[in-house]
Amino acid sequence: MKSVYLVFLFTLEATASNVHVITNTTFGRVRGHSVSTTYANKSLEVYTGIPYAAPPVGDLRWSNPQPPISWAPDILDTLAFKPACPQDLGSVRDWSFGPTWNNTDEDCLYLNIYSPKTHDPAVRYPVFLWIYGGNFYYGAAEEYDGRVLAVEKDIVVVTMGYRIGVLGYLSTDDAEARGNYGQLDQVQALEWIRENIGNFRGDPNRVTVGGESSGGVATTLHL
Repeated sequence: MKSVYLVFLFTLEATASNVHVITNTTFGRVRGHSVSTTYANKSLEVYTGIPYAAPPVGDLRWSNPQPPISWAPDILDTLAFKPACPQDLGSVRDWSFGPTWNNTDEDCLYLNIYSPKTHDPAVRYPVFLWIYGGNFYYGAAEEYDGRVLAVEKDIVVVTMGYRIGVLGYLSTDDAEARGNYGQLDQVQALEWIRENIGNFRGDPNRVTVGGESSGGVATTLHL
């Protein structure tokens, strides 16, 4: 099996201004940050913590993801990362590349969008969905900052949380728990992107999925 490693080395200063931006989705409006960068004086909009599915708790635990509940007419603040999906951080915290996040919660099906600004309202950028790795039992979307890639390549970058470990892949080999819920979360996120990314200057007909380690494996399973 061939392994492909992509290493991105950039130096960038990015500053989130006090200017907020509001964008529509099919479930309600969201409020994000306007961010300026030192890369070619480009700016972008950043939305962190947009729900792409209902919280997978209670009766939805070990179930296929469901669409989020509409929050309209309210405006949802998407200004901070949401907790990572539950995982055993203790087993990896001492690794040299171990986790830097601390908060986990079963309510973790959120995505983050990094969208370059443009003065042309007709422009639609290619979209890149990044799936984090971690052996399918640890990882978090907030570890991957999409700002550099978005402004350097003029693409809309999306990162997402998905269920991992026993909550994401447990199967009882019957209808009680069929398994692969983490994979189905990714499908749900892709459906959300198809329906909504145009509002964030993304082209729903040009979506690329990628990841590292188990995120790369998850990507191939969608082919």
